[in-house]
Amino acid sequence: MSESASPNGARPQVVEQGRDEPWLPLLRELLRGLQFGSVVITVQDRVVVQVDRTEKHRLRRA
Repeated sequence: MSESASPNGARPQVVEQGRDEPWLPLLRELLRGLQFGSVVITVQDRVVVQVDRTEKHRLRRA
């Protein structure tokens, strides 16, 4: 993973390989089985504070 400065000059935090963040298992669970929709990760002060899942159900036209 390359590390480059963001527009505000702050360096992104790099996750060490093999070290899970506490929210990663939740993210994996939310992605499992999601066919249509989105997962939004909310970050505050470089810390994940919220994860939202919106699932869409597509209806077939008769």
